[in-house]
Amino acid sequence: MKVYVLRQRLVTGYDTYDSAVVIAEDEESARETSPSTWHTKESPYWAEDWVTWENRHQVDVEYLGETEITTPQLVLASFNAG
Repeated sequence: MKVYVLRQRLVTGYDTYDSAVVIAEDEESARETSPSTWHTKESPYWAEDWVTWENRHQVDVEYLGETEITTPQLVLASFNAG
């Protein structure tokens, strides 16, 4: 699996995520990950603290390296509490 850092600048302010580190199979799978673990692409709450599903292509994805972990997961997230 691969390790990626995600960054977004569309949804800002209090109670929003600005970045996250995730483990995913590829860049597109990483981009489809929301730092809010209860979010899914079908969730109406997707955009409250992260980008909308439709705008996920605007998330910056940076490849960091490989890992021996075999399960996609959120490793770390930066949350701007209000």
